[in-house]
Amino acid sequence: VDTLKGTVSQNTATLTTQADEIKNKVTRSDVTGILTGYATQDYTQSLVTQKADEWNVNLTKLKNDTQTSLTQLAVGVEGVQAQVYNSDGSSKITQLSNLIATKVSQDDYNSQITQLKNDINLRVAKGDVISQINQEAGGDTLIQVSNGKKSLILDAGNTIITGKAWIPDAAISSISADKIMLGSSALYNSDGTLNLVNQSNDLKALIQVKQGLVQDTTQSIISFSSDYNNRAFSITPVGATVTPTLFFERYDQTAGHWLGFTRNEVQREGLTFNTWDNEGERFFVSCHARFNKNITAEGIIMQGTWNGTTGKPEAGILSIESGNTIWSGSGFLAVGDHISNSYTNVIAKSFSQQSTLSSKTNIETVDPKDALDLVNRTDIRSYQYKTDVAQGKTKRYTSLIIDDVNDVSQYYAPDEFTNEERTGRDDGSAVGYLFLAVQELTRRIKTLEEKLNG
Repeated sequence: VDTLKGTVSQNTATLTTQADEIKNKVTRSDVTGILTGYATQDYTQSLVTQKADEWNVNLTKLKNDTQTSLTQLAVGVEGVQAQVYNSDGSSKITQLSNLIATKVSQDDYNSQITQLKNDINLRVAKGDVISQINQEAGGDTLIQVSNGKKSLILDAGNTIITGKAWIPDAAISSISADKIMLGSSALYNSDGTLNLVNQSNDLKALIQVKQGLVQDTTQSIISFSSDYNNRAFSITPVGATVTPTLFFERYDQTAGHWLGFTRNEVQREGLTFNTWDNEGERFFVSCHARFNKNITAEGIIMQGTWNGTTGKPEAGILSIESGNTIWSGSGFLAVGDHISNSYTNVIAKSFSQQSTLSSKTNIETVDPKDALDLVNRTDIRSYQYKTDVAQGKTKRYTSLIIDDVNDVSQYYAPDEFTNEERTGRDDGSAVGYLFLAVQELTRRIKTLEEKLNG
């Protein structure tokens, strides 16, 4: 006992030789603090055992009867095993003729690599959380993450899968592929066409994006096909093409009550609007509509509502071929140019003015003498229209003139011969006054003839 240090040390070495075994053993024991009553003991031992079919090396270290480290090497005719253990972890290597296995453990972590002639397995575990890669010679490879965050990260510049990959669900930020199959159809054709196909038995719905001829030039085409109707609906830079009938369903109708646009028969171009029974009034224009070409109606054009309320056509300004228009105001209908308020010729076989007794009231007689006097006082002049002169025309007209320029009229045109607004002649009244004037002249002629005849 070293009384200065309070330690006891003991070393022993033994060699044992037997017919089937040779054993070497070295031991060291140190006791520290023996004089103070707080003794600690360290014990180390190395043991080498050699047999005919086995050779074993064992290094052990104890402290206060607790094993703190262990190193062991075992060599046999069937294999080699090496193991290292200390208080913070352990590692183990096993090699047999058909197996190489390595294992490292620390706390609740465990990693293991196992290699067989037809299988390589890499496994990392923490409690019930397991990450594993298992590759078999038959071609089956397992990459597994279980009971954890369920995430597998392949961090590489290129990850190549040469066989089939079955992915129930995937979120891919970017994808580039030579060929993508959706069912039995390719997502992309070799010419760059994009196909979205839904096919079941003999029924197929297809959305296709491609390039093709549109008005003799190559353009982009988006086509929608259903069953046996190819390109039932196509969108191109020049517009949309609907090959079959374009149907609309009324919200308040039962199934089968449809309305829509359909192509005409082969003999006629254009399309026809049809309803399921072609009855009633089911097509409406709720806003302004402009037609740049002719409008042909085989039925009646009327103003009214969908339930058959009768009415009349109504137009603010109706344009006529060759630039003329028809417009109306308070009590008149005009033909000509409504912008400049100029008028054009109207040709007809005859003109009729309303003159029935049932339409008149406050009927009074007119003295023919007053009518003749009014006709004689009216200023009648010959003139041309400014619009005719601007067009190089030389036609002259003769009638009364309504002065709408001067405060004091330069030409006498009585109200009896003009319309109420004094913007035009009232030829009907003028004819009536001429009748009366002729009657007065006829009366005077008869009076003169009677005087001449005695």
